[in-house]
Amino acid sequence: WYVEYAKDAPDKQRAFAILRDVFYKALKLLHPYMPFVTEEVAHELKYLKDGETIMREEYPRGYSDEEKAAWGLSAEVYDFVEKKREAITALRSLRAEYKVTPATFVKVTIATNIAQLGNIEDEIASLKRAMRAESVEFVPAGSDLAMPSKMTAFGTVYLSLEGLVDKAAEAKRIAGEIQKIAGFIKASEAKLANKAFVDHAPQAIVEEARRKLDENKAKVQQLEKLAKLFI
Repeated sequence: WYVEYAKDAPDKQRAFAILRDVFYKALKLLHPYMPFVTEEVAHELKYLKDGETIMREEYPRGYSDEEKAAWGLSAEVYDFVEKKREAITALRSLRAEYKVTPATFVKVTIATNIAQLGNIEDEIASLKRAMRAESVEFVPAGSDLAMPSKMTAFGTVYLSLEGLVDKAAEAKRIAGEIQKIAGFIKASEAKLANKAFVDHAPQAIVEEARRKLDENKAKVQQLEKLAKLFI
């Protein structure tokens, strides 16, 4: 992930300095298991001078607070990057779910708190590259759009399917999913309506049955909403 980030980092000099430092720490960690390879790579990449050996290097430690501050690696930065990674993963998951090939450029909308984004233009450019998107649009958090979506800590990620899927086939698939889940709901409701089960089964089992019922009802609602896109 960091290699990908570094390619498009606004401050490439700092990004590659961090990458180089972390890579050398990785070589030190690997040295006991791959002594000859790590020794050779460390010299080839000029981490060591002639006559020096990685075997005598200090064992790697995590960055101190002072080092983090020098690199600009605050807790807020870590948190933001992790949220952004989650959003990219969600979009890739939506692509896979709807069989949109990685080579296809898509239209993405993200409902999020704009205030967290900092330089919006930089974020749009970065996300377009990571998501292989022809466009990335930000809308206010809480927006409810008629597109397939996934909720993430970064915001709700929406994928436009316009012109990307066979509507008839997708409508048929969704109808099948609704029918299958409806069967699970009916079975769960019958179980929870059984007084003997509710009174005598362990409380954890009963609560799990209720949780699963609520989860399946929510899935049906989501699928019914999605089905309207393909009418």
